[in-house]
Amino acid sequence: MKRADVAVAALCAFASAWVFQPILAHGFVNLEDYWLIAANPHLRELSRAQLRWMFTSLEYGTYQPLGWLAYAVIYAWRELNPAAYHLGSWLAHAACATLLFFVSLRVLRARERGGAPALLAAAAATSLWAVHPMRVEPVAWATGLPDVLATLFFLAAVLAYLRPSVGLCFALYLVSSLFRWKGVSLPV
Repeated sequence: MKRADVAVAALCAFASAWVFQPILAHGFVNLEDYWLIAANPHLRELSRAQLRWMFTSLEYGTYQPLGWLAYAVIYAWRELNPAAYHLGSWLAHAACATLLFFVSLRVLRARERGGAPALLAAAAATSLWAVHPMRVEPVAWATGLPDVLATLFFLAAVLAYLRPSVGLCFALYLVSSLFRWKGVSLPV
């Protein structure tokens, strides 16, 4: 890994974090935040019964055991402080930008011989993705945390596949799927 690659990846992560940093001062922003987190009694402790609920429940319409676990861990840390939930999404989004940059860079460098055009194209693609208005909901809503974490592990799985490390790719894909179903298309 080149120094320039790491510097540009850090710049992409910083830009994505900078754009969304105002969310850290916001409360819960929608009814889903209230119903899925604030009013959900299953997230108040990390007991065996609560963990069983997290890994078997379809009560709120989706199977996301690691998403529920992420909420419960944040609750154990800061209870219902919205800033803590937003911090998780904010940091995960910046990490997603970093991984997307490296995935893009790897794919683009495989298609060319030079370094600078691929580096600039990967930075541009990552920056556009990271600050695009479509990112607002998963990053700004506390209930978007499982989506952002699923994306993080999805991108890690793609990067593992490009290395290639099929076993690690499969494991990361499973983790992504346990956060949220968004990565279901990866095997295709």
